Amino acid sequence: MTNAGKTHTLELKADGSLVADGKPVGKITGAEMDDASGQAIVAINGDSTIKVTGASSQSSTAKLNDKDAIEVNGATIISVADDGTVSVMGADGKPDPKGKMKFTGFTPAARRTACLIVFGMVVSVRATTTISGLAPAK
Repeated sequence: MTNAGKTHTLELKADGSLVADGKPVGKITGAEMDDASGQAIVAINGDSTIKVTGASSQSSTAKLNDKDAIEVNGATIISVADDGTVSVMGADGKPDPKGKMKFTGFTPAARRTACLIVFGMVVSVRATTTISGLAPAK
């Protein structure tokens, strides 16, 4: 993936481990994404809504729609095309240039997992301003 003109590698291992630029940063276990310490970041509930750990109240509900894209209040905010290209929409409803990235080796069957990873990264960056050592674009 590319962030602020720099290319970063985020790899999903067969066991669900997430490795960014050679460093362990988290794990996908079932429908949950955990950080490197094992704490849940985000999880997909049975009704396709997405739980954000630590959110005391959610005035907006994130969920996976019938195309396996993530939407909030009916507006798609994260989607992954069949070729692995990620689209992240900003609060203004326009594509966010900081969200430009592409999954290599992507198959459409992995779309939910890919969206969960991107959503988990966005939530982590907003909460901590870094995601396991990768600074967000400025």
